[in-house]
Amino acid sequence: DVDEVPEVRTIGAMSTTFWAVDTVLNFFVGFHRPDGLLEMRLHKIARRYISTWFILDFFVVIVDVMFRVWLSGFGVLGRLGKTVRAVWLVKTLRLIRLARGIKLMV
Repeated sequence: DVDEVPEVRTIGAMSTTFWAVDTVLNFFVGFHRPDGLLEMRLHKIARRYISTWFILDFFVVIVDVMFRVWLSGFGVLGRLGKTVRAVWLVKTLRLIRLARGIKLMV
């Protein structure tokens, strides 16, 4: 099974760590208000993030962590493989969209 290859497990752990850190850091990333000003007040950023991407980000991280635990043999969490891969795909597509947006701004 490909998930038993040490390199694949390492990359998976790095991916899980990346998304977990990304979820936390998104609470500190400002956004442009409709009037064009950059909003940097933490409570406004947190409120906006929680009402937009947080639920998906949190779900991805939790499912990914549960999947890593399941792969490690510490518990049977059901058939999460397909779910994790589908959610990972959504996050990857979001990252690609973000990269394209940055490219358009430069």
